[in-house]
Amino acid sequence: MGSFLFFSCVVQEKTKGGSKGTGPLGGVFKGRSPLSGACLYMSKYTVSYLGDLSTECVHEGSGARLRTDAPKDNRGKGEEFSPTDLLAVSLASCILTIMGIAAQGVGFDLRGARAEVEKEMAKESPRRVGRIGVKIFCPPCADLEMRKKIEGAGLNCPVHHSLHPEIRQEIQISWE
Repeated sequence: MGSFLFFSCVVQEKTKGGSKGTGPLGGVFKGRSPLSGACLYMSKYTVSYLGDLSTECVHEGSGARLRTDAPKDNRGKGEEFSPTDLLAVSLASCILTIMGIAAQGVGFDLRGARAEVEKEMAKESPRRVGRIGVKIFCPPCADLEMRKKIEGAGLNCPVHHSLHPEIRQEIQISWE
């Protein structure tokens, strides 16, 4: 029988006798959280294996679907994004989204910004992503302070902070 690791997000609520939270399977526990901090939001997805090294992922909140396929260099057909492709484009998408939030906050329209993404697999074992290169191209903005705020926000996106430190992230931002 195989084994697995289960990680969960626990949101704590202060009570008189300590704290109370909801455990990973919906059970209530009392005491200290097993995590150092609480999660703010939890999303739920369903991933189904379709065979032939392909999966279908469903976002439970919206019903949006996407498919993945193993890359050609790992016995797949390469007909869809691979899981590691999604990892790489998630970084760029997150940077652009957070920059968009910051841009709205300072009254700048970031519409038309785009990213070019490169992903390189590490040469050594185990198989993993070794480098993600992201080039962000933004619409012109003459206000240097505004640009600094927007860039700083993007460079602090959640995906950037969630990636393993051994994945080299090379991020460039230019204003066209």
